[in-house]
Amino acid sequence: MSIDVLEKRRMGFVVGCGWDRRTMPGSLCMERSWHRWRRRPGSVAMVLNNENFGDDPSSKGSEKFRMLRQLFQENTKIADIIGEKVELRQAGSHLVGCCPFHEEKTPSFTVYEDTNSYFCFGCRERGDIISFVMKTQDLNFRQAVINIGKRFNLESKLHELSFFQPESKEQQVARAEATVKIDEMYRIMEHAAEFYSTYLRSSSGGAKKAFEYLSSRGFDEDTLRRFRIGASPDSAGQLIEYLEKKGYGPISIAESGVAIRTNKNDLVDAMRGRVVVPIMNVKGHVIGFGGRKLSEEAWGPKYLNTKETLIFKKRSTLYGESFVPRPQPPATAVIVEGYFDVIQLHKHKLFWAVSSLGTGVTIEHLRQASRHSRERAVTVNMDNDEAGFSAVLRACQSIFPTAMREGIDVRLAFLPPGVKDADSFLDGKSISDYVDQVLSPSQSWFLWYSKVLANDVNSIEGLSSLLHRLGGLLADSIPARKEGTGFVAKEYARTIARELADIFDRPEYEEETCKEILRSFWLKRTGGRFDPEQGRESKWDRKRGESAARSIVKGSIGTLPGWENANNSFIQRAELMLLRVIVQDRDIRRNCMEIVDRRGIKFAEDEHVRVFEWLKENAGDAGPDELFEEMSYERPVKDVHRYFFEFSATVDLEREVTKSLNAMEIRRSMNIISAVDVIVEEQMKVEHMEPRVATYVEELLSRRKELQMRIGTLHDELRNLDVLPDV
Repeated sequence: MSIDVLEKRRMGFVVGCGWDRRTMPGSLCMERSWHRWRRRPGSVAMVLNNENFGDDPSSKGSEKFRMLRQLFQENTKIADIIGEKVELRQAGSHLVGCCPFHEEKTPSFTVYEDTNSYFCFGCRERGDIISFVMKTQDLNFRQAVINIGKRFNLESKLHELSFFQPESKEQQVARAEATVKIDEMYRIMEHAAEFYSTYLRSSSGGAKKAFEYLSSRGFDEDTLRRFRIGASPDSAGQLIEYLEKKGYGPISIAESGVAIRTNKNDLVDAMRGRVVVPIMNVKGHVIGFGGRKLSEEAWGPKYLNTKETLIFKKRSTLYGESFVPRPQPPATAVIVEGYFDVIQLHKHKLFWAVSSLGTGVTIEHLRQASRHSRERAVTVNMDNDEAGFSAVLRACQSIFPTAMREGIDVRLAFLPPGVKDADSFLDGKSISDYVDQVLSPSQSWFLWYSKVLANDVNSIEGLSSLLHRLGGLLADSIPARKEGTGFVAKEYARTIARELADIFDRPEYEEETCKEILRSFWLKRTGGRFDPEQGRESKWDRKRGESAARSIVKGSIGTLPGWENANNSFIQRAELMLLRVIVQDRDIRRNCMEIVDRRGIKFAEDEHVRVFEWLKENAGDAGPDELFEEMSYERPVKDVHRYFFEFSATVDLEREVTKSLNAMEIRRSMNIISAVDVIVEEQMKVEHMEPRVATYVEELLSRRKELQMRIGTLHDELRNLDVLPDV
């Protein structure tokens, strides 16, 4: 087999090999989708696991997407789209150029005009005309299809395909009203940015003070113009007057966030006596503002952002993202804390830096930043103070494990002692110093967190508890049911064991430490059913702690037949059915999501958690056909086929939803009760219980009783539906 064929096999293509299923080598039959095509010379087949269209006859709506693919195949030219970003030249039957997704001097980016597809032999990026538009223009699937349709005058044909299901009149009116309001907000924010920029260059005292401050920070005129930095007057109403003269009403001005209501319901400017930095989205539209006050007498905290609005969501907004160059992403993106840090890093030619607009890093921040990295890697460099340290610690407990499960490589970089932030570090130093002294020594968040936890250990018992905790955290962080899970866990365990042996100066403990971490990993990953030392089901299985607690507290949950020993498959089926209903039926989708949030119901499966979170953020009123194709392009939820199937006409959707929600809530409540029982057991061992502890235990028992009553109600509902788990 030639190297060329091997390379194309890796990207999901089989090119010109002339094989059919009977003669295809067994090593190439791994993808079940390949079995449906007979090879012919020069043909290109796209596999379902690619970011391209699937052609699975069992998939709902596959005929519609086949027609859409055929429409684009016959009426579009991928070379025209890519040629706007890349200089292409002919190389045989293909076109080649320097890859827009990574830096290179020798062209390795290949465009196949006959199939409207592309592949880079350097960074392994591949896809079709839709995926290229999505990646380079930061659009979702529907936006990319519409964009391509307009580019090649295919709007009428897309309409004939009825690719996007028509909205009801009410939905059309609501969408139109929201669009009008959002457009107005964008215009208000643009006028506000012009106001702040103009004021900075005025002759007033406040403007001169702001200009002197920015000059002292090393901001020249080019930097001020590029980042559209401005200043706000000390008075409380100049911006409001300016916007009212532009024709905007008080309600619209307040809703945009540039003005706020006082306790007396007066409308005043949100930014007063501050240097003002416009916050822009990926497309360069101003969506909010950040301000740094110039004197201690100024109103509000030192740093202030405008409030969240329809167009500004802090947990999913990264400052500086609009300045990140799209064509050539680096190996890792960099998240810093403040907007001045980003501006200084960009001034020094590190264009991959963005800011989380404060100390809190969210999973949305990491997902967005990872899109600017060709290896889905993100380096986090918070300020060198207590708030920054606390933010990293909080993220290590929940945010970073979630990111790791989704395939995002998070690393932590720290500034030298005495240096507060990246902006201060670059004062008098070069970007090479920042890379060498801060970014290069970065380390895995898991390894760093392990060493931080080890600093609090001062006994053998404490070390044992630490190893158990690290094994459990590792189980929460490594994606489930992936090839190489055991190998990855073992490598992490070995690295951590080696570090801990150095910390405690006990090299002889390294092997046993590694084994104990792995044991805790597998016990947590299998729910206690598998002990790697015994090689069989473990008696631990969560019963050791629970049985003693239940002998203390009366009214065990075991009175509900079937639930004590219900296997996980029942809960998994309930979660899967709920997701299927949410995907298939747009009418009950929003109600289902609200119930899940209101009742605090959690999904147990990592994959189900990712799918549910993606649906909450992206589903809206989309039909199953649209969701199928859009989800197949999204990395966290690519393997989506099992969430789509034709419901039988006899299926009662409301019954399925009730069954799933009740089963999931019962399991969650049981987990809480188990945790309460363990806590109570530990506290009951204390001979003289402090009054505050006794009150705490009493509150826990009261909560436990409420949960038991709730479980009884849910169980009765399931019994009436004739749905109970297998015992």
